[in-house]
Amino acid sequence: MRQLLRSRLVEIISILTGRRLVTRLPRSSQTLYLTFDDGPDPRETPLLLELLAQFDIKATFFVVGQTAERHPLVAKAIAVAGHTLANHSMTHPWFNRLSMRQQIREIEAADKELERCDGNLRHPFRPPHGKWTVFTLVACLLRSQKLVLWSHDSLDYRLSADNVIAHLRSRTIRSGDILLFHDDGPVARETLRQLVPEWKMAGFGFSAL
Repeated sequence: MRQLLRSRLVEIISILTGRRLVTRLPRSSQTLYLTFDDGPDPRETPLLLELLAQFDIKATFFVVGQTAERHPLVAKAIAVAGHTLANHSMTHPWFNRLSMRQQIREIEAADKELERCDGNLRHPFRPPHGKWTVFTLVACLLRSQKLVLWSHDSLDYRLSADNVIAHLRSRTIRSGDILLFHDDGPVARETLRQLVPEWKMAGFGFSAL
């Protein structure tokens, strides 16, 4: 019941903010949106990029600014491959513990780092751990920036690939859904190697945000 009420509240806020708060996209086409948090990882991200290229699909990478600063060539490779670079803050803090000024600094610093990789001034933003406050929403509104959450959490940060596959197969996946994965470990790659062909067989295409 609590999850249902939260989902409805998020939908109301999304409507009131002109869809600046996003948990899924319109269901007008059979499209899923794969998103990856916490990279870029110098080992795992290139392997994931190879897999996505094999499937000929595009995705969105919510990159931590300081990690992109340490691995700029990997971050640039994401953009060069035609995927969307997105903002996952500069240092990956808990946003619900920060003041509005601190939140804005985190978002702005990460955007500046990502601009060096793709030339874009603004990037879709996802708060670390999915924790956000009214301050976070206001900060994104002031910066004309989308705050992007997700429709389904793969739980790949704490489950094995087999368990993630079982978990996602148990969910009702619909057109427009945003799926949360992570590219700082191998589980997402192992999971998608199995599930992407299944989703394609079900008639879904894939796109970046």
